Amino acid sequence: QLMNLLLAFVSNQGDSRPSATRLRGKAFECISLLGFSVGKERFAPAARQTMSAMLAVGATSVDDVQTECIREAMERMCKILGTDFAPFLPTLIPGVLAGLRMDQIVQMATEEDADLQASGGTDEDDDLVLPTEDGLVRVNTGKMTEMLSVVSLLNVFIRETGAGFFEYMRPTGEALARILACADSILTVASQVRDAVYPCWADLVDAASK
Repeated sequence: QLMNLLLAFVSNQGDSRPSATRLRGKAFECISLLGFSVGKERFAPAARQTMSAMLAVGATSVDDVQTECIREAMERMCKILGTDFAPFLPTLIPGVLAGLRMDQIVQMATEEDADLQASGGTDEDDDLVLPTEDGLVRVNTGKMTEMLSVVSLLNVFIRETGAGFFEYMRPTGEALARILACADSILTVASQVRDAVYPCWADLVDAASK
């Protein structure tokens, strides 16, 4: 009965107030935790409705808290369903791979940008201007955190869906390779992303060899 109440709530997306969207994100988390506790067989009937609601919200969400809750819930959903999660990949993978762009995180900066940061004259709290051997760069820490979440989600997709991920191996490999091919100076300031990509790449190679 609790599952039915939660499904009814997340499926009703008419209320776009910040408090409602964040509560909806938490409800998705609750559903995924319930699914995790009861197992794949008992959860399967509710899984498709849950995923449909997640995908509908994910296409329009501008709330960071709700988006993060959905990503975490989706990771659990994939772990619960395993290979049965593969039918959702065609909808999910294009958006996931589109988020794997280092130019969203690291951009070249100027001395003026550094002076603004030093004087507190910028409103961009997530931006840091850092020196590298190739000059100054601007690092968006918020975007970096978001990419780390995306890489984690992608890694779960690769591990859990097995052969169902086969047709996405090439575009995924290309997206990961573009990150690792960045200049050393960029990978140094975005070392967390680099370190997250390595195990994802290893799991992709492992899946391709099976």
